[in-house]
Amino acid sequence: MFDPIASCLQSSRHFGVLEAQVRWGRHGLSGPSHKDGATSLLHLGLTLSGRRVLRVGSFPSGSSAGNRQFNPWNEGRLPTNMDEKDRELALGESEVWDEDLWPSSYLKDVEMAPGSAYLSSPFCVEHAVRYCGCEEDEPVVAVQCRFGFSGTLGKELNDDRSEDMREVVGVIAESLRAASASGQLRMPTLGEVQREVERLRSGA
Repeated sequence: MFDPIASCLQSSRHFGVLEAQVRWGRHGLSGPSHKDGATSLLHLGLTLSGRRVLRVGSFPSGSSAGNRQFNPWNEGRLPTNMDEKDRELALGESEVWDEDLWPSSYLKDVEMAPGSAYLSSPFCVEHAVRYCGCEEDEPVVAVQCRFGFSGTLGKELNDDRSEDMREVVGVIAESLRAASASGQLRMPTLGEVQREVERLRSGA
């Protein structure tokens, strides 16, 4: 598992897939709570226009009070008539809009406006997005940059939450933490972006 993911990083495919999200409407919309697939092991989110709010549910540690271990394997085995609260208990915290389920200190709302960017690993955390109301001529436009896995690798890894994947996640999280703490993690300048565009065009 480590080798193919490392290969993606070495060949600059960690942001190899771009997904544009566009939404408009006078009334706001709260999207479903979820965890992303493995293409979001490393994820860059950019807001180009409009406003949206990213809600994230997370814990300081795996042993934090109130943290029920998420067990995705339970999902297909639960009775269809099971009470929703009991279902949440069986699956772990999986609905960030439910403020009765989550300790308030573990929920964070991050407001996104034009120019906002975040680098994270939403494969690991429960989250959801609320789109603010807007007109059609000023829609919410966001671009999500994710891993570009080759061949069938994406399908093979997408829902993998094994111990091996936990180790991969740990390496990525620690790398982000260390790079941020040392000041090495930053957005590129316009000049750097333009030079990279020219490099890609020339095939260098």
